[in-house]
Amino acid sequence: MKHPEEIIALILARYNTQGLDRDMLAFEASRTDQLMQPQLVEIGYMNPGRWQHIADVYAELEMQATGKLPEDFLYNAAPQQLPTWLTPTAIFAALTILVLAMLAQRNISLSRQLKREIVAQEEAHRQLAKSEEHSRFMLENSADTFWELDPQFRFTYVSEADNHIRGFEASEVIGQSLFSMLTPDSLHKVQEGIAIRQQAEQRGEVTGPMRFEFEIYCKDGSTVWAESHSMPLRDAAGNIMGFHGVTRDITEQKRHRIEQQQANEQLTRQLQEIQELQSRLREQAIRDGLTGLFNRRYLDETLPREISRAERDGYPLAVIMMDVDHFKQINDTYGHPGGDEVLKSLGSIFRQGAREGDIACRYGGEEFVIVLPRMGIEAALVRAEKWRTEVESTQVRHGDFNIRFAISAGVSGYPDHATDHESLIECTDLALFIAKKDGRNRVTCFESPAESS
Repeated sequence: MKHPEEIIALILARYNTQGLDRDMLAFEASRTDQLMQPQLVEIGYMNPGRWQHIADVYAELEMQATGKLPEDFLYNAAPQQLPTWLTPTAIFAALTILVLAMLAQRNISLSRQLKREIVAQEEAHRQLAKSEEHSRFMLENSADTFWELDPQFRFTYVSEADNHIRGFEASEVIGQSLFSMLTPDSLHKVQEGIAIRQQAEQRGEVTGPMRFEFEIYCKDGSTVWAESHSMPLRDAAGNIMGFHGVTRDITEQKRHRIEQQQANEQLTRQLQEIQELQSRLREQAIRDGLTGLFNRRYLDETLPREISRAERDGYPLAVIMMDVDHFKQINDTYGHPGGDEVLKSLGSIFRQGAREGDIACRYGGEEFVIVLPRMGIEAALVRAEKWRTEVESTQVRHGDFNIRFAISAGVSGYPDHATDHESLIECTDLALFIAKKDGRNRVTCFESPAESS
């Protein structure tokens, strides 16, 4: 009734109107609306009282049982009210279903995770078995011996390499003491190392790896040298429960090392001999072989340096030249061996009387030169006179003879008489010449022409 035009169009299009046109259908719709009054009575509404009266009539006629109409007999536009217990029950049921669903999902997730962990654990076991097999293969085929000891140092495991090195089967070694396989010297060294570890452990220190080199017995009675690295095995409390380690045959390395050490020692001795020979050659180059004093070559090299040093540091320097009086007569009387004994005796006297830093030289033949740094003329004259008197009282034993002799000495000094080594030697030689000219067995100081005048 709310849309009459649409209904009329539908009737004309789909139904047989029996000659009725649009206007007629519109007139009927208008009259029907006036009769039904839809604004007052809802279309489709049925009066419950009227239907109840009909039901009562049917009951009186015994056509149905007496009673109220069923609640669902008539259409009720108002929504039907649900029971009050239904909503909480539905909510509880929904929560229960949700919880069960979550538990089911959790179980599924845990099941999947457990399955993954089982697969991972099985893979880890396979890898571990593979690794153990690989390690066992490496241990049994390695050239190094792997071993384990209990706290009493008895073998609890030894790898196959020990058989190749020493000739013992593993069954012959298991249960045996480490100490039984060591030579006495090696046993002493190993026991010292073990004692040091035990002392450190008693002090509360946590000891680490230790290294030993020792000599061990083979089954045939021979010995080999081995290098061993060991580590303690500890329990959860940190207490030592044993030891494990690896031992390597170093017999060849030890032999090469000993040979190298012997070669080094021999080379060292040869170097020392060469150095001693070089030292002797240097001494022979600057020493007189008969008297042991420096030779003239050394004097010629040293005197200029000593004068330069004296000039630089500002101190005096004296030179004494001495000559054996009548030395030719001594040679003629006692022979050259007798003369040599006289010269050696003089060399000994001059060495003993010289200070550290003085330079005593055999200048040539029976002539001697003593260079006295940091000594003035007066002190040099005293020193020369002391040597002269000592020589005068000396007797040299030669065969059945006692040889007595005397010396003459000339003295000059820097800077009093000369400032270079050649001039200083000339002044000293001239002073010696004057001592001999004046009668020998005396000491003469050089006098410059200015001093003479």
